[in-house]
Amino acid sequence: MEQWEMMAKMVKEFYLAFKQEEFLNKDMTEERGHLRDLLLMEEKTEYMKAEIENDTVGKLDAVVDMAYVYIGTLLEQCKGNADLVARILYFDSMDSELVEIYDKIEKNNFNGIFLLAFKEVHRSNMTKLDKNGQPVYYTKGAKKGKIRKSEVFEEPKLKEIIEGRDDLCQNMIW
Repeated sequence: MEQWEMMAKMVKEFYLAFKQEEFLNKDMTEERGHLRDLLLMEEKTEYMKAEIENDTVGKLDAVVDMAYVYIGTLLEQCKGNADLVARILYFDSMDSELVEIYDKIEKNNFNGIFLLAFKEVHRSNMTKLDKNGQPVYYTKGAKKGKIRKSEVFEEPKLKEIIEGRDDLCQNMIW
C-alpha cells in the first residue's frame, strides 16, 4: 500500500504547487466532475492512438497519465485525504476506471516499471511551473484555465525506463 500512498501524495503535491488546493477543500461540482471526466477521456484517447501506432512509450505515458488524473479525481472527492485515496486504490478493485488502468498496465507488462514511470511523469509535471515556480494557465479559448507547460518544461524520460534501465527498475513492483 506504500506505493499507493506515495502516488496519492505526489498528485496532492501537484495540486498544491499549482494552486489547485481549492478543489481539495470543497465538494466537487457537476462542472468539475465533467472536466475530470474529459481529462481522463483525453488520456484514454492518447492511449488508443499509441496502441494503434504500437508506441510503447506513448502507451506508458498515457496509462500513467490516466492514473494521475484518476488519483486527482479521487483526491478531490476525498477532500485531499491522500491516505483515504491510497486505501481506495489498494482495496477498491471493482471500480471500472481503476480496473481499466490495471488491465492496461498488465497487458503491456508495465508492472515492474509503473511506479518508476509514475515518479518520472510527476517530476515532468512539476516542470510545468515557470522559472519562478509559478503555474502557467491558458488564458483564452477552449483550454482557458487549464494548466499549460512552461518554458522550463521537460518531457518525461519514459523511453529510458522502458529500454531496460534495470538499475532504475529494480525493486519497483506495481
